[in-house]
Amino acid sequence: MIRFMADRVIALLTLAILFGGTVDATANTSTVEVKTHVPGCVRALHPAIFLHLSDLNASTLFDDQKAIVIATLKELLDNQIITSIELRKIAAGQNPLATANTPIGIEFRPVVDEILEIVRLGQETFVPFIQNLIDETVKNEIKRNAGQAENKVNALRLSFYPIKPPDSDKSRFSSIHETFWIANYTVTQWQFAMVMGFNPSYFSFGPKSTVHEVLITQNGQVNSAQIRMLSNHPVEFFTEDEEASFIQKLNELSRSDDPLVYKIIQDHKRGWHYRKPTPEEREFVARNRGVWKGDYPDGITEKNLSQIAWYNDGRKNLSTHPVGVLEPTLIDEKYPIYDLLGNVWERTSRSHTYGGGWSHGALNNIITSERLYDLSSRHANVGLRLVRTPP
Repeated sequence: MIRFMADRVIALLTLAILFGGTVDATANTSTVEVKTHVPGCVRALHPAIFLHLSDLNASTLFDDQKAIVIATLKELLDNQIITSIELRKIAAGQNPLATANTPIGIEFRPVVDEILEIVRLGQETFVPFIQNLIDETVKNEIKRNAGQAENKVNALRLSFYPIKPPDSDKSRFSSIHETFWIANYTVTQWQFAMVMGFNPSYFSFGPKSTVHEVLITQNGQVNSAQIRMLSNHPVEFFTEDEEASFIQKLNELSRSDDPLVYKIIQDHKRGWHYRKPTPEEREFVARNRGVWKGDYPDGITEKNLSQIAWYNDGRKNLSTHPVGVLEPTLIDEKYPIYDLLGNVWERTSRSHTYGGGWSHGALNNIITSERLYDLSSRHANVGLRLVRTPP
């Protein structure tokens, strides 16, 4: 039986689940302790669907149940958790999410099970309603897919800018001896999927998500896969092993001068080596090569932080946002680096993340923001920015 929880408990669970932690429901929200990852946060992000199911369990009249089931199916379709293909399976009495291995698919599997219990009781009554819903959905999918080509073209590529070492050996960044190049964006879902052949991101569904065809080479054979994503949102929810595999494969593409690497990195040169930045490199860039001494870039305060950073100010949605939308931070007054603060916390070569993110307030979105995460777990608020060095 799916039950709704009190608003405060939902809020606490959302914080814990999204940030990879567990909480005590009696604790103050400002002292939520990050411990280990708890999979899934769909219940809090899609309350309308679970409210429908709560009503469904409380209903005894079949007509009421029928109306609730149709409303729930519409919510699932509107959020693109299911498509017309899955809807046909539901009409046939099958759960299309029975073998799903994505966080959202696993979370919604019991929801569809509960819907099926009601559908099976009145198969003849439900089929016409569901068929009408299928017809309507197909029309919407045709319209949406018509814009796919434009969306694919607009998938962003990475550019890298040179960061020279400190001018003085007395700088506290004196461990940086050589020029390195840093990416203008954090790695996006599209870029990650193009290399890895899958998208691990929690925030990959929704009305603005698109399906991209990605080629996957396995055992010498090339196959294509249809992968749903928010293409220009930061990739997140990946494990440490998946991150390492992504960087390894990217460097293999670089060494072999594979055409794929040029599709995701517009200024690539053969043999360049890609990696995570060190904590010192990350802060050195965020401080404009050590020039800025405060908590924020020059000209930025807590009051106008929203010009350059996506953060939790109590009004915006609790989710990632597209990269490259807000104003960039200019390094050396000419190199635009986006989302150095906010959107997603960024991993470094050590087990710390930096820069703040959508999940935290302004006080945690400052240049010195640093958090220790269990990087073997998945986190919906932790992403990756690359640096590179010449061969």
